[in-house]
Amino acid sequence: MEQKKDKMDVLLKSLIKMGELPPDDRVIDYLIDNNPERVISNAVRKKTIARLENRQRELKETKKRLQSPEKLNSIGEYLILTKIKEQSDTHDFATKIQIDPKKLMMLEDDRISPLAFTPDEMACLIRTIGLRAQIAIALIRKSYQLFKMQPQLHKTSARYDDRHRMPESKIGDMDRALKELILKSNDRRADATSDPEIENYLKKLQEKLG
Repeated sequence: MEQKKDKMDVLLKSLIKMGELPPDDRVIDYLIDNNPERVISNAVRKKTIARLENRQRELKETKKRLQSPEKLNSIGEYLILTKIKEQSDTHDFATKIQIDPKKLMMLEDDRISPLAFTPDEMACLIRTIGLRAQIAIALIRKSYQLFKMQPQLHKTSARYDDRHRMPESKIGDMDRALKELILKSNDRRADATSDPEIENYLKKLQEKLG
């Protein structure tokens, strides 16, 4: 039991150092108060350790991916990572830019065109999530491509899942990989031409961002 307690202490200190502290965990109160009279069962300890380890891995991976935003597949992916890092939710961002949270959720999953947002709304979102204009524009272009290719993406994802029966924990990784492959394939197409609709939108957005 003492060894598990030490492991919890190490994980907690690590998360605190990274700016994280799971607010809904009752065991955290015990560790912070350091009250020896409070008893925690082994089952609770085991569950808490697993949760802290998962959060630690998630935060490390999130921060690593956010360090190279230009490598992400869409502005929606950047939004998701920002929410994980800041422990916020879609409604927080929606309130700040005064927009329907359902639209933001669809943007996160590339199920809506970024053109569904006015240039003013998108500019406000970009400032809210702290994304540089040049990178934001590149990610919005990718989001637009992925939205256009949603049927192809769903078909490929379903076919792969039928063959390999991906566990739920790996679905996110597979989804990102498929999107990356589709974007790269689209970029290599000899007949790929610029879409005036998205280019006009990005031009207006650039003006809003300065």
